[in-house]
Parts: sequence; C-alpha cells; structure tokens
Amino acid sequence: MEELPDPSEVPEYLFSIPEEEPNPELLKLLPEKSTLEKFVDVGIYFVAVFQIICFFACFLLPETKEAEPQESVKDSQKKESSEKKAKESKKNK
Repeated sequence: MEELPDPSEVPEYLFSIPEEEPNPELLKLLPEKSTLEKFVDVGIYFVAVFQIICFFACFLLPETKEAEPQESVKDSQKKESSEKKAKESKKNK
C-alpha cells in the first residue's frame, strides 16, 4: 500500500478553491478548436435536444387506438363475398 505524501510536499493549488475566472495565461495554452470539432460539438447538442424531445414524447403523448388495418378489411370483404358465392352455388345445386 502506498504511503500518503507529506502535506508540505503537495502543491498548494491542489487544495485551493478554484477561481471563478480561469487564468488568461493558462487559456492561451489551450489550442483553438478546429472547424470540424466545432461542427461535432453543435451536432452533439442537436442530438441531445432530440433525445430529450423523444423521451418526453414517449411519456406525454397519449396512446392512439389504431383502426383495423386496411388489409384485414379487404380480407373480410373477400371472405364475405366468397361466402355469398358459396351459398349461391349451394342453392343452385
């Protein structure tokens, strides 16, 4: 197990409260973002907003009752017509 360092040897900035404004000299050391990085950042924000909208839509939108699909209506009409034809053919015999 590692021993803890002596507090007098630890740099003071590790225990100091961060300033509200970052040091401008340190900010100069950060590289500027490229156009691609800026584009990716904006894309990430749009995706996050879209996901939040979808999340709320899942819970806030009411459930809709679907009408019978068109195929089943056509199938039922075909069955009725075939039943009528079968009855007519039995009457004719």
